[in-house]
Amino acid sequence: MPVVVRVFGHLAMSRSGTTREPLFIGNGLSDSVGDALATDVKELAYISPHRGVPVERHIYNGQNHDLAGMPFFDQAEAFAQRCQKLPFQIGRADIGPGITIDPIPAPAS
Repeated sequence: MPVVVRVFGHLAMSRSGTTREPLFIGNGLSDSVGDALATDVKELAYISPHRGVPVERHIYNGQNHDLAGMPFFDQAEAFAQRCQKLPFQIGRADIGPGITIDPIPAPAS
């Protein structure tokens, strides 16, 4: 189990580096957790602008992972087209911090 925790901790976005490209983040939220842990997604959206990465974030309330895909892909396509043409605003006052994205300590073996 400690190896699994270390691998997943290393692979989590922003823990081992920061993208240089603008991020489009969509999160289906059919319950308090979401299709990906909503507080982790929120933290990624919050911390990225502090690292100079523009972020556009959408929450798809009432939609699970499958249902969130439809609006996500439409909006992501429009986002990609804008990336080719327009400069992005780095800061977003409407995105507050989530939970820490620091690595979870591996359990003792």
